Amino acid sequence: MVGRPLKKKIRPSPRDSIILNPFQQRILDAQVSGARETWAIAGNRSGKSLYGAMWAVVGALSDKPDEVTWVCCESSKVQREGTQKRILEVLADVEIRRDKRGHRRIHQFSGKIDRIHTIGGVIQFRNYCDGAESATAASAKRIWFDEEAPLDYYSEAAIRTIDTHGRILATLTAVNGRTPMLRHILEERTDVRIITGTMRDNADNLPPGAVEEAADRMKDEWEREVRINGRVLPLGGRPYVPGDLLAALSKEVVESPPQSFGGFDVEIIEGPNPDTEYSIGIDAAEGVGRDQGGIVVSRSGRGGADRIVAVLGVDATPSRLSDAAIELSRRYNNALTVPEANGPGLVVIGRLVEAGVPVLRRPDAADRPPGSAEALGFLTTRRTRTELLERLRSAIVGRSLEVRSRTLIDQLGTFVWGDKRPEAAEGYKDDVVIAACLSLVGLGYVAPPPPPERPRPPRGSPAWHLQRLNAGMEVG
Repeated sequence: MVGRPLKKKIRPSPRDSIILNPFQQRILDAQVSGARETWAIAGNRSGKSLYGAMWAVVGALSDKPDEVTWVCCESSKVQREGTQKRILEVLADVEIRRDKRGHRRIHQFSGKIDRIHTIGGVIQFRNYCDGAESATAASAKRIWFDEEAPLDYYSEAAIRTIDTHGRILATLTAVNGRTPMLRHILEERTDVRIITGTMRDNADNLPPGAVEEAADRMKDEWEREVRINGRVLPLGGRPYVPGDLLAALSKEVVESPPQSFGGFDVEIIEGPNPDTEYSIGIDAAEGVGRDQGGIVVSRSGRGGADRIVAVLGVDATPSRLSDAAIELSRRYNNALTVPEANGPGLVVIGRLVEAGVPVLRRPDAADRPPGSAEALGFLTTRRTRTELLERLRSAIVGRSLEVRSRTLIDQLGTFVWGDKRPEAAEGYKDDVVIAACLSLVGLGYVAPPPPPERPRPPRGSPAWHLQRLNAGMEVG
């Protein structure tokens, strides 16, 4: 007699109860969309290591027995106390392969696991302290870098995924600043998906008030921005614009196809309005391969918030940068231009004057001939530069200036207050930031703020009676 087939009891996985937070979901979406290499950069306690462990385990379970997943971390101590515990938390006991005696196939020594044979593939643990030469082993199906790897270690390990068409996930908090490794990923690689997150993304999985308590304990602003908001900042200096505000501005970015001006692709946030005043700030470059120039067009809010409407950052000669500025001025209602009156900026001023484009006349050059290039533009000194940057920051933080430009926001993210003055981090550009400052100077001339209202004295006071008498009004 044939009985009913026995139903196999399915044991719950420790992963079944985990609900992805918004940051983890963004990583998953990037990987599902086909990203071969994903870098998840976030604040502490954002859930990045938990996601990395789940990704490594789920991938290994789908592999063949001879396929290997690498789990790489900083040191043997970090592996014992953190990374391997994370893996075992999300790997069910029944998902570990057994030998003939029924023992779990986990190879370990003094509490440090070398590899785990799952019912799918193998999870191999490695750490950066062993040096780049330790990453020259056989190929890997996937690699999880738990926290930032040294550049030489990463380069050796990443090669091991080429033959397998494998995938890479790096999860980290940028506590070492803009290292050579991060600069390579953020600036030189175009095939890597960058996902950012904050501690607040994981607030639902933390005790109430944990984020605020952590922020209060961190007295240093740099540490708060990195460990809470997940920013990648150079070591030293404090952020020019707070991370929370930058994140909010990023959500307001207007994505639109660039338009050509002077042969360059200009980021256009908003086209011209015939009844609006515009100003154009120009930070001239020294020349191709030596520096980068910037142009920013700003619109007057006429009582409301001003707005950045067009942005260009480009490696170009002063002459070519002038061509773009001339076309932008004509497009935006013959806008007033404010070039920097230093060095290469004098070349720009000459070209603008020849083209008949309005150029700001310096208030401190009243003794110069009206048409003289020496009387035009804005002369930047150490003092005026700091004043300009303080004014720009105040406008951005106070939301009296709307910034929806991806180019400008990216440069603001690498701008810091150094020991003596605000400046771009070493190796980064400030041309668009300075051009934005100059455009605000121009708005002060094309659309000056209304005069403040005179305070009205209390009714019946001596000043009230005097004011009425001066106005020829009868005192009642």
